[in-house]
Amino acid sequence: MAEDCIDEGTRASGTEVGATGRVSFSPRRALYALLGSIFLGLAFLGAVMPILPTTPFVLVAASLFARSSPRVHRRLLESRLFGPTLRRWEETGGISARAKVMALLLLWGAIALSCTLAVESWPVRGVLIACAVAVSLYILNRPTVP
Repeated sequence: MAEDCIDEGTRASGTEVGATGRVSFSPRRALYALLGSIFLGLAFLGAVMPILPTTPFVLVAASLFARSSPRVHRRLLESRLFGPTLRRWEETGGISARAKVMALLLLWGAIALSCTLAVESWPVRGVLIACAVAVSLYILNRPTVP
């Protein structure tokens, strides 16, 4: 039963198994696991809230879990909800055309709504638009995969 918690020398809680077989605490892995959990929570919110993106949060969470907990990372890759996107990203570094279109539409829709309804300051609007342009360029420069 204890072996179920140990995977490739690590635990999700930020601990690792040393050469002596004892579990030692790793602050870096604990921080990665905590951040991964936060980003995964944001991804779940993004799956049900149309304004919040899902894919970027899942990619960040998977990257953090790959560094902190291979077991959780593997579970994400096997997930029905997030698995296909993560596997495609890890295998090809690309994004499907549908995901690109959806991400850009939601990104620019959220920026437009924010700038119109919530933000009155022109400098803040400029920063939001600059961030949206940067994210758009990044998305468009990633390979498109089927």
